Amino acid sequence: PGTIRTGLSWHRQGLDSFAGVIVYRADVTAPHAGAAVLDLGDVAGTVAVRVNGRHAGTRTWAPWRIPVMLDAGPNLIEVEVASTLGPLMARGIPTPFGPEDQRVAGLLAHPRLELVTAGELRT
Repeated sequence: PGTIRTGLSWHRQGLDSFAGVIVYRADVTAPHAGAAVLDLGDVAGTVAVRVNGRHAGTRTWAPWRIPVMLDAGPNLIEVEVASTLGPLMARGIPTPFGPEDQRVAGLLAHPRLELVTAGELRT
């Protein structure tokens, strides 16, 4: 257990050959219940999002935007990111075809939560 930051690949945070799943968690307080869009920015891997334990969506490619429903008050947002086997396979196998690219995994941008009003929901 430890802390993994957003905006930086896992291999740049000491997980050079890690291939698996990491769950990012954030507590946010919403002024009222309603719709929002979680914009993950850029992702290397696949993602599944839960809000307060409820499945909100899964993405395997861009756009990395997921509509979510927030409760009034505190909300727990969980973003589960699964990497490919690339980081594991690239470790120690020199290749002229860019092992650096094979090791990139995680939330490569800083996610943003966009509150929306009725009729504005777009993904």
